[in-house]
Amino acid sequence: MMMREILQSHGLGTIATVLVPDGWLHTLSRQGWLSMLCTSLGFLCSFLLAFALRPGQQNSRGFASKFASVPTREVEEQITARVPCSPARIWAITALNVPYGFAVAALGLMVVPLEAERLWPESHSMALGLLAALAGMAQLVGPQAGYWSDTYRCVLGRRRPMLLIAVATTCSLTCGLWFLSLQELRVAYVATFLVQQIALNIILSTQAGLVPDLVPASQQDLAGGCSAANILVGCVAASAYVHVARAWDYHFIYVAISFLLVFVCLVVCVAAQEASSLELPQPSPDEQHSDWLHALADHYTFDRSQYPDFFLLLVTKTLYCASVVVKGFLLFFVQDLFRSLPDARYEDMVGQMAVTAEVSAALTATALILWLSRAPTQSTAKESTSSQNILCLCSGAAWMSIMWFGPVIQGGWAHSQSAYLDSAKLASIWLPRMLVALAIWGVGQGVYLAGDQALAFVLVPDRSQASRFLGFSSVCACIGSVLGGGMAAGLLAFFGAGDPKGYAFPGYAAIFILASTLSAAITAIGSRINRGVLSTATASAS
Repeated sequence: MMMREILQSHGLGTIATVLVPDGWLHTLSRQGWLSMLCTSLGFLCSFLLAFALRPGQQNSRGFASKFASVPTREVEEQITARVPCSPARIWAITALNVPYGFAVAALGLMVVPLEAERLWPESHSMALGLLAALAGMAQLVGPQAGYWSDTYRCVLGRRRPMLLIAVATTCSLTCGLWFLSLQELRVAYVATFLVQQIALNIILSTQAGLVPDLVPASQQDLAGGCSAANILVGCVAASAYVHVARAWDYHFIYVAISFLLVFVCLVVCVAAQEASSLELPQPSPDEQHSDWLHALADHYTFDRSQYPDFFLLLVTKTLYCASVVVKGFLLFFVQDLFRSLPDARYEDMVGQMAVTAEVSAALTATALILWLSRAPTQSTAKESTSSQNILCLCSGAAWMSIMWFGPVIQGGWAHSQSAYLDSAKLASIWLPRMLVALAIWGVGQGVYLAGDQALAFVLVPDRSQASRFLGFSSVCACIGSVLGGGMAAGLLAFFGAGDPKGYAFPGYAAIFILASTLSAAITAIGSRINRGVLSTATASAS
């Protein structure tokens, strides 16, 4: 009750009533006490790590003697020199994508919808929309988080300290969500969810800088394949968890996310043997602003004319994120296509569809890793790395563009047969065909993601600001999700109008065709990336 009394003593009685209801401490269950203990331990670890790994002072004497009269850019290159890495080490460096993919998929597939129903039973659809919007807004932190990592000065390097602090903070906030859900403190849950998503995106932007820092340019296509495969493996694991643990208390997934984050973070920190960043120069006075708004704006901008290929890559990322939003409508699609089935049957069908697509994509990305892990000669590596990455991006997007017509064709057939077959029989015939189509679609997704991740590493304009530039991917995800969701919802409402029990099939056909069009646009824009500039950049970087 101490928190409640403190708020009331400062004239915040209304806030105290909302955030800390009377008598909540006396109603704590065993799981409630456990979640509160985990949250407290997580915050304690966060504060201890933040204190122990706080930014240090630059060793000016050593810096002056060792790098006197050396340009700043060359200092960065000498201190963060890269040596060839084994495939296992490259996989480990990018392994934090596994818990990130797991967390995003688990929260989206299971936790957030169930929490919306639990905490807002009277308006769970609006609550679900609010939480989804907050998750999208949290992605905007990417470039700023990357800047913090790029300028972090610590004996452990500039990535590992931030990863340790951010992972500990994320775990404590995740356990906090567990506790707040059990106590049904929904206002506090919303606020904590936003901060937890921000911390999760800080992890993503920070770890992305490890590849440009530690992996030679000739191996960054392999690193891109590993990054894509790790994200997909995390999504597959989350889908499998949701399917297997359907009968369990869904709150335990908070524990699974936290445990996976801690374990993989330790693996990454061992594999990523960064040199001390204390010798790295601080940003020059010209790069700093007294006005924090101007400084913040600088962190979210770059010269598009100077880095046109990187800008084109960001456009393709935005289009991809807009296209895959359509997958979020699959549940409504099967509900409106097959009426009168039990709710559990709809969820089972969508779960099988999601797992099939993700497994196919993960296996494809893994196969690409095996292909890219061949040890090419130095000369061939410089010439082939960029072109094969562009080929993966464009061909994968083109394949997805074609296969987005799978749901249109299969859905059109089911819609035409609905007058002759009952829903259960029709679904049993339709589902295997749809799973085959989604497995083929997943091949294109795996190829695309491998090329996309590798090109991001190859095209990063400045290694000294690698995390900031790679953090723009999060901004693209946010913009793409908002645009894609808005366009899909509008098309579904317009073309699917007229059905009193839901949306008509033409509405769903329209959004799948939208996804196909966006994927085709990725192919067209990706093919304009200048291969000559890429080859030169790759050669100079190595």
